Amino acid sequence: MLNPFLQSLFVRQPVICGLQMLPFSAWHYAALLLHNSPFVVADTAQHARAEDLLLAVYICSLRYPDAHAVDPDQNVLVEVASVLDCDRDGAVFVDYLSEHVRVADVWEKQTSHGHSPARVCTPVMYVSYGMQELGLSREDAWSMPLGELIGYCLACADRAGVIEIVGDVAEQAIRLATQEQTNG
Repeated sequence: MLNPFLQSLFVRQPVICGLQMLPFSAWHYAALLLHNSPFVVADTAQHARAEDLLLAVYICSLRYPDAHAVDPDQNVLVEVASVLDCDRDGAVFVDYLSEHVRVADVWEKQTSHGHSPARVCTPVMYVSYGMQELGLSREDAWSMPLGELIGYCLACADRAGVIEIVGDVAEQAIRLATQEQTNG
């Protein structure tokens, strides 16, 4: 139930390509999206080039709102990327991202408009919700680790009755039922 949220609080930040990663935030996500990074565009990470990795690593080493200054020289990226161990560094970077966006499973509740918005939330929506419902400042909402921000927003949505966070007992029952169905 709370394990994904708790795990997101204790993620160690790796050093990748010689740069110290910061906790992955909604701001990092938005900056990567702005640069069409294959690491945040669905199903395209396997097509990432060394330059894509270097840019993503560079962005994730910056603090909010430093990415306003991110306008990389493509020639420099290509030159530096030629000496990277892309397989190793790329795998570490993908692990870094996945550790920061662990999210608890939720039951969606029906609303007068259909399903709850739990499945369609974007980091920008979490930032907005964090500012409105949690009273976070703009800077705090954008720079908070994304997994932490999502966890707090889901807890508020659960409390408001929009969703229900799946408990440990239900999670175990779902796992068992899935195993039984798989085993036939």
